[in-house]
Amino acid sequence: MGWVLTCAGDGAGRTPPAGGQRSRCRCGVPWKRAELPSPSWASCCPRVVTCSRRSSPSELSRLQDRAELAPWEQVEEVIAQSFGAPVGQVFAELQQEPAAAASIAQVHKARLRRDGGVDAEVAVKVQRPGIRATVEQDLDILQRLAVRLERRARWARAVGAVGVARGFAAAMREELDFRVEARNTAAVAANWAAQQRVVRGSVSVTLPAVHEQLCSEHALVIEWLDGLSLHAAGPLIDDRGLDRAALSRALLRSMVYQITEGGVFHADPHPTASPARWSRAGSASTCGCSPTNGTAGWSPA
Repeated sequence: MGWVLTCAGDGAGRTPPAGGQRSRCRCGVPWKRAELPSPSWASCCPRVVTCSRRSSPSELSRLQDRAELAPWEQVEEVIAQSFGAPVGQVFAELQQEPAAAASIAQVHKARLRRDGGVDAEVAVKVQRPGIRATVEQDLDILQRLAVRLERRARWARAVGAVGVARGFAAAMREELDFRVEARNTAAVAANWAAQQRVVRGSVSVTLPAVHEQLCSEHALVIEWLDGLSLHAAGPLIDDRGLDRAALSRALLRSMVYQITEGGVFHADPHPTASPARWSRAGSASTCGCSPTNGTAGWSPA
């Protein structure tokens, strides 16, 4: 959580002039420290983050899959509470080191324990302990700033800053309920066969299966798919002599179909959420959904 000097009086929202030495605002009220939102919401909706000349996009991108790790003891407790059983009773194996960590959750590779069957490799998405309180604090700051803006700026009233902030808050709270993510994935899957016919070509788009019986507000279990973030896939694509245009075309056709015909679409297809993957025979595919992100949007179709 950062902070900035601001006026608490009639000049609310005003900040000291660059290099200024005055201890008070020109309205006579002393400057006070005002907290700024933490980065908890930045990776959940990176499209709303605007980088200044001093900020680093590479640092913001770390929030997609390389954020600071939550302590294993706390993660284990969240899993046990979500499934109503100790970790060892649900999973034959669960790696303590996460495969990816974002701002609101991290993903662990595991094998489901099955009676008389082959253990299935899965991705376990676990919500960060205490993240809801952090998000609620950030949302409260953003909504109060929106109210202040509408009081003092015509453009803010014109765009409906308060309504935008409330809509953003509602979307953020949905992202904290992984059961919504499971339903979103099921909605996309309902049209998956038709989408594959549209994609065609030598590249397929894969959607991981959701283990619905192991979905809760704070934990989600889906099929594990090996892949590589598009950020880092370039060298491997070149080494295997794969067609970049074909990969891009398949992903674009998939997204266009979801928006124009499917009625529900993956709303945050950043490079980590749409990894490239290969079969043992060397054929390429791209993953249309990722265990670290299940954001969905709804189209009029």
